[in-house]
Amino acid sequence: MDEVYKCTKCDWSISIERYIWRCPRCNAPIQIISDKHLEISLKDLKLGRGINGFISILPKLIRMSPISLGEGSTAIVLREVLGVKILFKLEYLNPTGSFKDRGSATTISAALSTGITRVIEDSSGNAGLSIACYASAAGISSRIYAPIDAPRGKIELMKLFGADIKLMPTRNEAARAAILDKEGIYVGHRWNPYAIEGVKIEAYELIMQQDQIPTAIIVPTASGMHILGLYKGFKELIERGDIREMPRFYAVQHEDYSPLAIKLGRKDYLKRESPQTIVNGLRLTDVPRIGEIVNVIKRSEGDVVLVNDHDVVQALKVLIHMGFVVEPTSATAYAALNKLINDGIVEKGETVVIPLTGSGLKMTKKLIDVLPK
Repeated sequence: MDEVYKCTKCDWSISIERYIWRCPRCNAPIQIISDKHLEISLKDLKLGRGINGFISILPKLIRMSPISLGEGSTAIVLREVLGVKILFKLEYLNPTGSFKDRGSATTISAALSTGITRVIEDSSGNAGLSIACYASAAGISSRIYAPIDAPRGKIELMKLFGADIKLMPTRNEAARAAILDKEGIYVGHRWNPYAIEGVKIEAYELIMQQDQIPTAIIVPTASGMHILGLYKGFKELIERGDIREMPRFYAVQHEDYSPLAIKLGRKDYLKRESPQTIVNGLRLTDVPRIGEIVNVIKRSEGDVVLVNDHDVVQALKVLIHMGFVVEPTSATAYAALNKLINDGIVEKGETVVIPLTGSGLKMTKKLIDVLPK
């Protein structure tokens, strides 16, 4: 099969020859369709080599000029809570301290192979930092649009990597401004199909690193890059015959920022006009791939789980005491697990994956401010 871009809405498709981030016909998000994953044995994929260890299952624009900083192959720590086995995937140990490095490695590789010299991203912090880092490593300039209240430490790190920073009043305004900027190529993780290709490797790692097949995966969800990437990876593993069943996917959102609750018709969701939250990574409400996220939830028989700041603080406190130095957004998944166990949705004997998505070392002041002394 030829590798193609395919629109998620209309019937447009085209062979992959250059970087494209959305459908030129209807402006909907696009997917990358390929059967490369069916041609390679699992034993031929290698842990510990960044995207290079999985290069044979990635699209050709990535294979042409791969850029890696050793992302991925993050550790898995097993813990048990109330009879539920938890596989904590330590994504905060990636090069810039978040799972976003997976998508940045594949995105910048694709950009480099097509001669792109400046990339443009919108971000509340982690994605912008990651793109700035990988762009710098590839010799590409970057411009990052971020909300004015983005964590200051992350903004300063972006500048160290040479990024041109544009601060906007809100997260959604940063997203809109980035798309309108014509002085570079937009690689925003809300739209970019290459970011999803990078994250799908995490699913392969979960099967290669240990023997337990998860029954559920709980993922903090804003743009959907993480949950969509994991789902695609597990879908490929099923198609290959490596596993038989799809885990249930639970998307976690803040109760004040949940476009998924609206899309799914959740009657317990009450939208606020100007919500404030300690969870910077989940404040996005303009989500181009929301239909795809809903499909993942429905097809896997999962759900959206809503948490609030109190839930997050309590979960963060537990995670810190377990030894996981993570940011508040990461703690939303553990808070969601507590709700799912209490509601009898996740039962004793299940094996649940919780990716700990971002490092708390980039926002220590926030941790000190919100955690009980």
